[in-house]
Amino acid sequence: MIDLNNSSLSQICKYLVETHHVFTRSSIEEIMSYMEKQNLEIPSLKQVFFNFGQEMFQHLQKEENILFPYIQKLDTEKEPEVPFFGTIQNPIRMMSMEHNKAEEDLKEFRRLCADFRVTADTGSEIQYLYTKLQELEKDLEVHMQIENEILFPRSIERENEL
Repeated sequence: MIDLNNSSLSQICKYLVETHHVFTRSSIEEIMSYMEKQNLEIPSLKQVFFNFGQEMFQHLQKEENILFPYIQKLDTEKEPEVPFFGTIQNPIRMMSMEHNKAEEDLKEFRRLCADFRVTADTGSEIQYLYTKLQELEKDLEVHMQIENEILFPRSIERENEL
């Protein structure tokens, strides 16, 4: 585990991509594939989750291709070139709004899945799906907390210092 409070901005970005982004992508793909193969009795979940998956893939791409490279420049260059988005606060605002949307989607999954409650009648297919959704939920909560509480504030602070 990385010591986030004593890590550079670049190290935090690398950690997020190699750990949380990899897990998020593989989990979403696994859950999507599983829902395609199974005849689950939660039809609205499938559509909501597929939309969530597409939005999350786009979110991760924006972080990896736009935001994180600039954060790494802030970390390593004395005078980084002004990015096309102006200040780092603009993409951070967008990422934060997307985090809020993801949190709402996670709540919707719980609502559609009866808060992931398992009863004696719950089949193994549904139990497996609930487990995978809970694992994804936990990881995304940690991922977003690292960005919202550590990476984003420190990046804004660093940009303001320059």
